[in-house]
Amino acid sequence: MPLFSPHGPYYKPRPMDSLLYPAASWLNHSSCLAQPVMHFISTVLLFTSVTWQHVVGQAASPLASSVDAFLESEAPVAFNLLLCNIGAQGCHVKGAASGVVVASPSTHDPDYFYTWTRDSGLVFKSLVDRFTHSYDASLQRHIQEYIVSQAAQQAVSNPSGSLADGAGLGEPKFEANLTAFTGEWGK
Repeated sequence: MPLFSPHGPYYKPRPMDSLLYPAASWLNHSSCLAQPVMHFISTVLLFTSVTWQHVVGQAASPLASSVDAFLESEAPVAFNLLLCNIGAQGCHVKGAASGVVVASPSTHDPDYFYTWTRDSGLVFKSLVDRFTHSYDASLQRHIQEYIVSQAAQQAVSNPSGSLADGAGLGEPKFEANLTAFTGEWGK
């Protein structure tokens, strides 16, 4: 049976086949070098592929495990430092109102001791997600304090407006003690 048959295993060659399918004529000759050449090429490709996977796989494996190990060890540190920037009990934000997320404890060069409405919401979204997966009384207290602080913050008249006209709800930044930010910088 020929190596290449354009019409299936029951095809009977016709005189014009070599003109219509020139590749078929040289592949059908058993004395041709096509079989050894194709075997050699496929062997080289397979060997190269297996070697590449082995080399890259070994190089990537320690990197992946070291990243995983770093993330596992860093998660509790980051979580504790996040809590240090929340509320009156936060270890880095003395003077902040209860339930307020402070962007940074820095008060000069640059002064960033403020609360940003959207950023605070994102922080508490992650804390609520964590709380729903595993009950934690401390997190519950933080979440309740945040809800109370946001209700108070929404009632603060600010440069954007007030709660009465609804325009004050768009204010992005407040002082950490929940008073209006009236400075020139940072909006």
